[in-house]
Amino acid sequence: MTDVAASENVNARDGKSGRQGEVRHEQLVRQLDALIKAGRTEDVLPLVAALPADAVPRPVLLRKVVALLMLGRLADAIPNRAALIDGVTETEAHRLVIEFWRVARRCAAMGRGPEATFAADAAATLLGRFDLLPTVPDRQLLEGLQADAINGGGEFAIAILGHLLHRGIERSFFIKFLAGLGGSRPHLGGKRPLDVLAARARAVAEQPDAAPLLREGAALMLYAAQDFARAVTVAEGAPAGSLAALVAADAGKRVKVSDQMRRRAVAPAKKAARAAKDHPPFIVVHRGGQDYVALCAASLALQNGANNVVLLGDDTTATIGIGRYAAISDYFESAAAFAPSYVHHSVSEPIYGLFSFQRWLVVEEFCRKNRIDQCVVIDSDALAFSSASEIIAAMPPGYGMNDWTWTTTVRDRMALAGLADCMRSVYARPRDEIIPFVNSLGRMVTGREARSFQDMHMFYHYRDTTKGVVVSQYAQLFHGGLDQASTLDNGLEVGAPGELAPIVLGRALKRPYLQDGRLHFREEGGAQRFIRFHTVHCQGPAKAVLHHYAALMLPGAEGTLAAWESHPAPTLKASTMPVSAPAPEAAASQPANPTLKQVPNLRLPEHAALKERLRGFVNALAPLGLQVSLRLADGPVLTAGSELRLELEVHNPGARGYPDAFEGYAALLAGFVITAEAADGIRKVAEPRWAVPEGGFPAGATVTLTGTLPTSKLAPGRYKVSADPVFEYIRWFERNVDQRPTLTFEVVATASADSADAAASTQHPRHEAPLDRGFNSSTETQGKSRVEVGRR
Repeated sequence: MTDVAASENVNARDGKSGRQGEVRHEQLVRQLDALIKAGRTEDVLPLVAALPADAVPRPVLLRKVVALLMLGRLADAIPNRAALIDGVTETEAHRLVIEFWRVARRCAAMGRGPEATFAADAAATLLGRFDLLPTVPDRQLLEGLQADAINGGGEFAIAILGHLLHRGIERSFFIKFLAGLGGSRPHLGGKRPLDVLAARARAVAEQPDAAPLLREGAALMLYAAQDFARAVTVAEGAPAGSLAALVAADAGKRVKVSDQMRRRAVAPAKKAARAAKDHPPFIVVHRGGQDYVALCAASLALQNGANNVVLLGDDTTATIGIGRYAAISDYFESAAAFAPSYVHHSVSEPIYGLFSFQRWLVVEEFCRKNRIDQCVVIDSDALAFSSASEIIAAMPPGYGMNDWTWTTTVRDRMALAGLADCMRSVYARPRDEIIPFVNSLGRMVTGREARSFQDMHMFYHYRDTTKGVVVSQYAQLFHGGLDQASTLDNGLEVGAPGELAPIVLGRALKRPYLQDGRLHFREEGGAQRFIRFHTVHCQGPAKAVLHHYAALMLPGAEGTLAAWESHPAPTLKASTMPVSAPAPEAAASQPANPTLKQVPNLRLPEHAALKERLRGFVNALAPLGLQVSLRLADGPVLTAGSELRLELEVHNPGARGYPDAFEGYAALLAGFVITAEAADGIRKVAEPRWAVPEGGFPAGATVTLTGTLPTSKLAPGRYKVSADPVFEYIRWFERNVDQRPTLTFEVVATASADSADAAASTQHPRHEAPLDRGFNSSTETQGKSRVEVGRR
């Protein structure tokens, strides 16, 4: 054999050996992915360790790092970072960024914050080396936006946001994203994600040559952060009809309304005598000088006189310049004494949770030392449309205070003193007794075994243990401080002052009316009574639309009211799906009726008449009889961060149909109950609803409904889901829970999709909802559920 022939044989053998090695590595990657998907992450590491240390290909090394992060072994993952990302090609970087974003969100869902940050930062490092964002599909950009903004340092979040806006992603996606950035949970360095991203957006605003994509992303972020002046600046010149143009218009209105409210609030005509028995003050407790606090203070001054508005705060609160400033530190003796006994038992951060209780001790001490017998304590994100004395006069006689923490009407300071004593007595117990006690009083929180106990629950406890002292604002509505403008479902007519508000809030606001210059809201259905309201509370994201209510106190209020639209299009309320996602195909028969209204909270006394009429309607249909079957569309194993796809088949064997509508309300729904096994028994996790097809369930028909349930925040574990039609607030068709169709599913932790899926997604992305969608309440129809109806 010649040297050339021998060399060719060697090369052939080497080539064949190389191809065989590639095949073995591909098989190993598939095996590792299967283990991760099955939740057997600990079995990944021995398989990788069996390879020679210098012969671990990058895809295998990625799975090793994924396993280490999901096992909480950050210290072992860090030494592999350089080998994983150094020297990569642009194509490899593209895939790695997508995988790191995915890992970051999965680790965050598992409560592994440092590991999530590691993954998000690795993705950011690669984005700094390659211009990858323009070629990343929508689905992965949605995931990357959350990973970078919430788990990482937010370095690329503004750019990602700009790309998504430019691509025409369904605008309501930003509802959940923006809502998840604030709150009281800190971010890196002790800051909230919203504060981190707002700082980056301000940096973009200071760049006159910033790219249009960056400017559009920055405009939305500044609006969410309520930095309205900069939002107007950075959005200047935005294309007509774009989200940035809507932001510029509405932020400009906010600046104008705030300025007009301030000038009127501090005008000499609004000065008034200090607090007296016949002229009680408004009191606000707030540390900070945000724009919305100034709007709140201005509304209080317009109703009560600037001298009769007390802002208890810190040095930044003093800069607001409206009302009388008093330092919290001057009235903090009782609050400081309370702190050592406090045991945190809330979903909020400990500092925030503690202060939510301490503020009531501050108010009590302030009133006691200044001999103030009556007052109205109001949240800093609320507006008043009546004086404090009018609100107190509207309170039912015989009570010392009410039980709502956002607008607390104090007719007798001794009731406030009793609240302070109640708080101290609860936390005077031995520490090992406090947790079970407050756990019995708090509220259930999705995905959390322990209940959350906050100051509002302390109010309810005080009310229930001192009969006749505290009036229940739920049981005896006197509208002294009633409405959360966007989030409280109380049977009032909804509307919107333009397109932006529903995008920011995720739903419509309560539509206001003025009668004799006084604020009213109108009931939906029934007699459509106009009801006088004294305050409006705009909590959370609703702070951004506070000025639309504040404008009603200014000249030209009638024109402001004319801009409101009743019942805005439902497309602004629900979907978090990108517009480029394929729309669900409707079956040949009727979809859900879009004209029906959601049933109001029939537990509230003002809806008692509607509840009785609906109960009579349901009783007339009895006996209720349907045959129901349930199927898990993707099998019993669900990846953490995903939503559960179901198929519900409902057959009506009788001669009587069950209509979906009653007096214009969607009374008949498909109901679901998700439960988990807990140490103390079965724990209900969520109770979502689907709409049913128009016409309900006709006699002799079989109707099939398909859709998803909001399970993306469920921790790994075993769960059950049961289903049955339900007349909301009245009764389930099958009252015996054990007789309803029930299936078991398991949520397993995972961080990495198949490499084939990751590669394919760059060409054919599958559009999925973001991971941080929460659960719908038991009274809310899930707007995103697909209703595909077939009859046979």
